[in-house]
Amino acid sequence: MWQTFKNDLLKQRKLKIVSAFHCDPAVSVRPAEDADRRKRKFHTHIGMREVLLVLDGECEYMIGDRIYRGGADTAIFVPPNVLHEAWYPADAPPGRHLWMIVMPNYLQYNLFSINEKDPQKNSNIHGTRCCSPHNHQQIVAAWDQAERDEGTPESLAELSLLVNLQAVRLVRLYQEEMQNDARNAATRNKYLVLNVKEYIDIQCGRDCSIDLLAKRFGCSRTHLTRIFRQHAGCSVLEYINLQRLSHYQSMRADAPVKILAQELGFSSASAFIHWRKQNVKDAPPRQQ
Repeated sequence: MWQTFKNDLLKQRKLKIVSAFHCDPAVSVRPAEDADRRKRKFHTHIGMREVLLVLDGECEYMIGDRIYRGGADTAIFVPPNVLHEAWYPADAPPGRHLWMIVMPNYLQYNLFSINEKDPQKNSNIHGTRCCSPHNHQQIVAAWDQAERDEGTPESLAELSLLVNLQAVRLVRLYQEEMQNDARNAATRNKYLVLNVKEYIDIQCGRDCSIDLLAKRFGCSRTHLTRIFRQHAGCSVLEYINLQRLSHYQSMRADAPVKILAQELGFSSASAFIHWRKQNVKDAPPRQQ
């Protein structure tokens, strides 16, 4: 999903601006009706500016008493303290959208993919990113200038450029975070496996079922089995077996079977004898 969004963000062209000071002729606009108000939810952002960027498909969006509908490369600018649509209605057209809420120190974003078959089911990538005061001032200054100029081509071109630039920054920041998360996860998994191996070495098979190990180390059975094989080169059960064999070879040959079974973590002497037949064959334990 992210790769699709990334490609859409990076191929943005000149934006079709929709705002209180300008509406691109390529974007359709109509007065809102009572039926529109009944099926839509609304809210107001106090002191925040919102940008809705259509990456693919279409978007129909209501601001005040008007409804705008635009395709790819449409950018809808919602100023502070203005009543606007809060969520997608059931008949929302399919598309991919980037939402940006511009605040003094942060840039909150949401990436939405509206399902064509069921608009209520949508994929969402969201988060909050630090936005330097300089970046914030650039966007706000360009926005305000375009409003003062009543949407001259020059001011709209600058605003379009800054929005696209911020979208590309989001691509880079998000990708860096995903890479960092992957590296951090790999490190955590590595140390988790090392801790599990150390525990198995100490216990030598006692209380070392996969379910007990997963519970003890705070992960799922599936996750433990997957990362253990990835980092240890064998399964959990294979590793337990190797440790039992190693420990068995260091035990006295004349030790009672019951003691051997206990030391190797078997529930009974018969379970130990069965294991020895399967794994040790004719090799006797090494005498100390």
